Amino acid sequence: MRVNRRPNILIFRDHLLNRSESFILAQTQAIRNFEPYYAGSRKLEELPLPPGRTIVINPFGPRWKFTEIPFKLLGFAPLFFHRIKAVHPVLIHAHFGPDGVLALPIARALRVPLIVTFGGYDATVAREAVRRPFYNSHRIYFREEARLKREATLFLAVSEFIKRKLLNRGFPPEKIIVHHRGVDLQTLQANPEIPRQPIVLFVGRLVEVKGCEYLIRAMKAVQAKAPEARLVIAGDGPLRAELERLAREENLVDCLFTGWQTHEDVLPWLKKCRVLCAPSIAVPSGAEEGLSNAVIEAMASGLPVVSFSSGGNPEAVIHGKTGFLAPEKNVPQMAAYLLELLQDNDLWNRFSRAGQARTRSDFDLRVQTQKLEEIYRSVLAAAGAPAGGY
Repeated sequence: MRVNRRPNILIFRDHLLNRSESFILAQTQAIRNFEPYYAGSRKLEELPLPPGRTIVINPFGPRWKFTEIPFKLLGFAPLFFHRIKAVHPVLIHAHFGPDGVLALPIARALRVPLIVTFGGYDATVAREAVRRPFYNSHRIYFREEARLKREATLFLAVSEFIKRKLLNRGFPPEKIIVHHRGVDLQTLQANPEIPRQPIVLFVGRLVEVKGCEYLIRAMKAVQAKAPEARLVIAGDGPLRAELERLAREENLVDCLFTGWQTHEDVLPWLKKCRVLCAPSIAVPSGAEEGLSNAVIEAMASGLPVVSFSSGGNPEAVIHGKTGFLAPEKNVPQMAAYLLELLQDNDLWNRFSRAGQARTRSDFDLRVQTQKLEEIYRSVLAAAGAPAGGY
């Protein structure tokens, strides 16, 4: 009897994988009809990947980053290419635009389709803002962007907002599909037995685009009227010391910086907090949030959301139904919305139920991954390659 084996695909990310990119791992692990292999320039030890299905140029870390330069500048890495060819992938799925450029030589050598997901900064940051070393992936991306537009098979935008950004940059409209990644609704279910506490939660990297400073300023006004309110900032990043100093200057009476949290660490916070705040902003580099995974996970957990009305978050947060959207950087309005959800139980319950329904309809990881596999099949069918499935 002939065994119908799953076709192999290649998940490409320059660094495998940053701890803030658990959404890539979750999506890949949800794939059922293809066998995913991971490939990239450097192996990190931040998220667990299957060693037998992970192929990298540099497994040793930043001190050996010079070994990555020939591949990034010239697409030259013979041993890396040989190991990938031995896997016989039928397509490559790169996450983020610069990674799509890095994956182009591989797709060209293997003659397989290349799909690229754009998630935020990669579609929004301005060319003139990239001033890092000459071999930096984003500078290489801008140099090769026109080639990527021509040679890649398909571009997946995580939101309509990102799709508009790609169109504004001249990407072919016929090659762009909006595809939501989705979240695991089974692990994120609200637990009515866990009492909600008057906690405003922030989850994310402490970088400028996340806008955490505006939440800290808003919480000063919130605590003036609701002294029991607490702010929990779950995350780490280059701005942590500056934000801790700002919290002291604003005299926040109850503000906890947890440091980096794994996905499993964040789940209890989602189930016991009262509101999630996602104050993402547009920054001078042009970078904006494509669609925050933390927002979708919060809604799935029954947690109403307060956000700024910028980037892709308004595509998840329906103002006045699943949460509130304040004008960008409007601290008084954000504070007012936070207070309303902390103090009005009827409103909170309505938003909580509507948010869970919203995620079930549009952001279920299993459903969205099935759609992704259908995209894979359609791309492979158009290329005349094996499409997988049973």
